[in-house]
This record gives sequence, C-alpha cells and structure tokens, in this order.
Amino acid sequence: MAYRRMLADDAVTIDQDSTENVDPTVQGTSNVTTSITPYTTVNGVCKATSPDALDSFKALQRQINRCLSVMGAPLIQVDGAIGAGTLAAIATIQNSPSAGAYSVSSSNLNAGLCSTVAAQAPVLTLRYSQLADYLGAQDSVSSPSPTSTPSYIDPVSGQPQTQGIVASASDIFGNMSTTEKVGVAAIAVAVGFFAFKKGKR
Repeated sequence: MAYRRMLADDAVTIDQDSTENVDPTVQGTSNVTTSITPYTTVNGVCKATSPDALDSFKALQRQINRCLSVMGAPLIQVDGAIGAGTLAAIATIQNSPSAGAYSVSSSNLNAGLCSTVAAQAPVLTLRYSQLADYLGAQDSVSSPSPTSTPSYIDPVSGQPQTQGIVASASDIFGNMSTTEKVGVAAIAVAVGFFAFKKGKR
C-alpha cells in the first residue's frame, strides 16, 4: 500500500492507492489499483462511506460551529453530511475578517465544492479548531439537533448505515456545552455513589 503526502500552506492532500498482486490468468493483469475515497456524492451532498469518515465530517462541523458561535452566525447541524449548510457556514468563516490567516482561501482551497471539503476534512478541522481557540470559543457548543440520524453510505451496497447507539450517545455528549457536561458527570457520580453504598449494605 503506497501513501503520498503533500504539504502546502498548511493544506494536506493524502492520496491512498491500494495495489494488490493477483493471478494474471484470472484478472489478466499483474496489478489492480483501487482508490480509497472517504465520501460519495448523493444529490449534491457529500456523504461519508465509513464510520470513521462520518466521525471526521462531524468533527469538522463541530469546529465550524465553535467558530460560528463567536462570530454570531447561525450554527449548523452536526449530521456528518457535507451539503449546502456546511458550505455556507464555511463561506461565512472564510469571508469573516476575524478568520485572518486561518481562512480557507489562504490555502487556495475551493470551499464551494463538497468534494473538496470532504477530501480535506481533517486539515480543515484542525484549521477551524485553531481559529476557534484563537477567537476564544468554548471547547464545545450546543449544536442544532440533526433532522435525521447521521449515517454513512456503505460502499458495497450503496445503502445508508447508522453508527448505532454508542455513536449517538457520543454525538449527544459532544454537542453539550461544558456546563451541561459537568452536570451530567455530577449526576453520574451521584448515581454511582448511591449504587455503591446500597451494594455495601
């Protein structure tokens, strides 16, 4: 498996090629090369093709929301689907004077295409995390609830797949404010304490 990594003005492009040797009498060639893509486009929206990619896209949307919260702009749903809402939010950040060197335009990235954003999600997540920190944003903000359950497209069947209850719980916790997280932690400690005391009787 070959990996090529190119660095240019904080932008990272990773091309992944998977090359497997196969029996030439079966395939008619000694090498088969396939491209690994973390997303597919459905009706103009870039959808993840694996749970990891879905997590990556949601992480990007959370960092976008941290920036938007400081800029006083409407927050977006953290649903892992990169569509018009996410692209508009990126444009808002990109056009904000406060973005400065963290602006997507400074890395010559065409943020008007969901495919470009999806391919660069880890880099953009880092960039917006740095910007949010620079602007003094909270570590996390309460995002609007998704109108549908976050899902990825199975690359084999082409059907949407959800991540399950564990991922849903992490999404809920990830979208909480620091105060809400402290409250939940306090309740969990109290429940654990009383359960422990009851068990010792």
